Order: sequence, then structure tokens, then C-alpha cells
Amino acid sequence: MAAEVRLRALDPRRDRRLLERLWDAALGPGWPVLPGGLDIVRDGLVAERRRGPGAAGGSRGPGPGGGSGGPGASGGLSGPGPAGGSGEHGSGEHRSGEHGSGGPEGVGVVAVDPGGSIQLLLVDPAHQHRGVGTRLLAAGLERLGVLGAGMVGLGGGGDDYIWPGVPDDLPAAVGFFAAQGWRFDHTVIDLTTDLRGYRAPAGIGERPARAGVTIEVMAERDRAEVLAFEAATFPEWVGWFERLGASVLVARDSSGAVVGTLLFRGPPGATIYTPLLGADAGTIGCVGVAAAARGAGVGSAMVARASELLRDGGTGVCHISWTSRERFYTRLGYVPWRRYHMARRPVPG
Repeated sequence: MAAEVRLRALDPRRDRRLLERLWDAALGPGWPVLPGGLDIVRDGLVAERRRGPGAAGGSRGPGPGGGSGGPGASGGLSGPGPAGGSGEHGSGEHRSGEHGSGGPEGVGVVAVDPGGSIQLLLVDPAHQHRGVGTRLLAAGLERLGVLGAGMVGLGGGGDDYIWPGVPDDLPAAVGFFAAQGWRFDHTVIDLTTDLRGYRAPAGIGERPARAGVTIEVMAERDRAEVLAFEAATFPEWVGWFERLGASVLVARDSSGAVVGTLLFRGPPGATIYTPLLGADAGTIGCVGVAAAARGAGVGSAMVARASELLRDGGTGVCHISWTSRERFYTRLGYVPWRRYHMARRPVPG
């Protein structure tokens, strides 16, 4: 089958309907189409096969992962900070993969982030187990090499992601990548809580207050100072703090120096996961405290305060993405929502 398939460049706008169809076939209903996730797809390749007039198009998969053993997906979007995405569908005039068109049939797609990730890998269940996913993965890695990436992650690793890694509830995808030689070295989780009626744990802010720590929403005049703190303390998060869609909570010590920050964003458009979490969902992310200020409850107090601000602003479910600190967040009222298997490797060649 793979020999009958040709690869071409992905056009995210013109191929939007194809992306939606492949997503729905391979992942639905456990992972419904995430329009905001598809909004971040910018580069990749499409696998097409020629079909005769009247041939049927791709078929709908039986459930999450699109059947056993085939590549379901792996993805990347919205960083450890609040996710963006307008959720609007493109106009999409490209006919590849449309039922009954008689032209080339799109049977798979790989999306890559030039920063270094395989964001998404989808193969129509009717065409799995035929080498299509293997060929797409190899082509995606080659494309990342052309774009200058040195290391590549499954899901996260680039500038945007749909999932941090390979979702644990897509075991066929986990198995596919393992069979391709990827080694998963740890797992991370997303957590959620319903903020309607949220109450912070009693006394959560007392220790920081006794130490003279204050927690306030960043004023615009303080942006340069906050960015300097991120660059010095959490350089991997600078890009998220440079984006203007989220609010920043800032903790300062008794001398006025920044010792902690986080990002938070309320509805609308706070997360790509609104089809799963609701239109009033919000996010908290990039929670960081300087080493000298750790152990005094600053991080807990910041998350509790951000949760209260989001609650008061009308947020329903709050989503926290890509963390390994399960106990830290569960003590603040959050519960695990999704788990992801993480893997990175050098780009071949």
C-alpha cells in the first residue's frame, strides 16, 4: 500500500476539511476535533493515494486511536501556559480526500512544528497497518531536519502543541511509536477543576504573607522586569510570557523583587480544549518560583489566587497542562484529567 501512496506538502488552510475528516476518523469520539488545535498546524505532509471514479473515501474509525496497532496521533499546542486558538474553521477549497471526488484520496497526515516536534500524526483507519504511518513519520522527521531542528519531541517540543506527548488513552499510538524505536522516558499530566464554587484551602496564603511576599496581577509597566525574571530563571517559558493573550500573576518578596510568576487566562478562547471542557474554560500555566523563595508556599498561594480570579471572572473548568507535580496541584483542589507519554530524540542525520 505504501508504494501506492504519494506524499505532498500540507496546506493547512486548503486541507482543513481533510484534517478534520482524518482526525474524526482516527480519534473520535474520545478526542473530538479540536478546531483550536488545528489552527496551530502550519507545516507537514499529506499522504494521498489515487482512486478511480466512484471509489469510496476514507471510513470512520471504531473509536479512540482508530483501531488497534495503527498510529492514532501525537501532538502539540498551547505550551505549559494558557492555550490560544480562535476555533474558527478555514474556508478550505482543496478537494483532496473528499468523498466521491474521484481525485486523490487523503489517507494520512503528519504535522510538524519547526521548533522541533511531531505535532500530529493521523492515518485513516481504513488504511492503517499498510506502512502509511511509518512513511509519514519518516518524512516528518526529514522535514524537521530541513527546517533546522536538532531534537524532536512527540507532541511538545516546538513552539506550539496540541498534546504535550502521546495521550495515554490512545494505546495504539503509544504502541506505534514504540515500534518505531521511540523510547518513552516519563509521563506528564493535565489537571482540571470546576471553579464554580471554588474555595482555596484554608490558610494557603499565610506563610508567604508572614515572609512579606505579595501576589498581584502584573501591571503593563512591569512587563520588562517579568520577562527578565523568566529569562534568568525559566528561559524555556520566555516565549509564553511574550505572548499577549494571558494575564500574569507576580509574587514579590519583601524587597520588591520578583520571586514567582504564572500565566492565567479566562474565557473565551483560553484553551484549545473547549470542545471537551466547555466554552467557559480557563487555564493556568507556567507556574514558577525562584529557588531562593521555594518551600514557603509561594507557588501554592499563586495558583490559589489565580483560581479565585478566574472564578470571579466567570471561568467554569480550569485546565492546567503539562506537569509532573500531581500532588502539588491536587492539594489545591485539582484532579488529573489526561496523561501523556513523553519522548524526544535527535533528528536523524
